[in-house]
Amino acid sequence: LPAPRLRQVLLEQVQRHIETHLTDTSLGVASLARAFGMTERNMHKLFEPTGTTVGAHVRDRRLAMCRRDLEGSTLAARQIAEIASHWGFSDASHFGKVFRAAYGLSPRECRAQAQALRHTRT
Repeated sequence: LPAPRLRQVLLEQVQRHIETHLTDTSLGVASLARAFGMTERNMHKLFEPTGTTVGAHVRDRRLAMCRRDLEGSTLAARQIAEIASHWGFSDASHFGKVFRAAYGLSPRECRAQAQALRHTRT
């Protein structure tokens, strides 16, 4: 891997790439390594200073986007499974488990809580 400053720039490029490809279900270590012309091992090493893994970073960003969509009013009529699928979660049950682990409530509870907050503000 390159020197520290170049490594940081590369990490930022990879993170931007992740942000723009979150809906791609094939997004992962292998596809990122191919896109940046490096080995999977070096992709993992690139993320070591962040304190997280490549896979965990992708999952956490996807979860954040799902939460944003669940809490927003524009997608209130959309099924939770559709939102999860859009952001790369192909298994609704798995999505529910990782969402609860990350946020301490189910996707349905998150949506209901956000709706209740919106109604109290109006």
